[in-house]
Amino acid sequence: SSRPTPPPGQRAHPRHHTMAPTKLAAALLAVLPSCGAGLVLHRASERAAAPGSAYPVSRVVGLLQDMKSGLEKEAEADQEIYEKLACWCTGGEKQKTKSIADAQAHLSNLGATIEKMSALSQTLTVEIEGLEKEVAKNQKSLEVATAIREKQKAEFIAEEKEMVQSIQALGSA
Repeated sequence: SSRPTPPPGQRAHPRHHTMAPTKLAAALLAVLPSCGAGLVLHRASERAAAPGSAYPVSRVVGLLQDMKSGLEKEAEADQEIYEKLACWCTGGEKQKTKSIADAQAHLSNLGATIEKMSALSQTLTVEIEGLEKEVAKNQKSLEVATAIREKQKAEFIAEEKEMVQSIQALGSA
């Protein structure tokens, strides 16, 4: 079993426990709260406080009390960190939710703007094609008109030359 054998010639005392210290501490932690642990811990701490205390249970109780106070301090620190993180999470969640809603509204606006600009682009493309045809038609008309003017100019110059010669012939006669 878990008990060591006593040296030859000695009997194991039934009140001596040979549990490992960690098992003993765990057993004490489990049993003490259910059986008036306050009084037991108080008396044990009085004994542990006495100089040269020889009770191993008193030392274990002292260690357990130290562990308890350390764990309470850690629990307070953990609670503070939890509160900070919970605040950050709550605030962050609200901010992110608002940012997402704003971004979705902006995307909807951009989608509407894209559709509007696409329709405008198609309209302007049709208008540009019509204007290009009109410019080409006007360019042809300009070329025809320029040719007519050139012909009229040549005829005018020829007539003017004849008239100048006729006037000079009349003036010399």
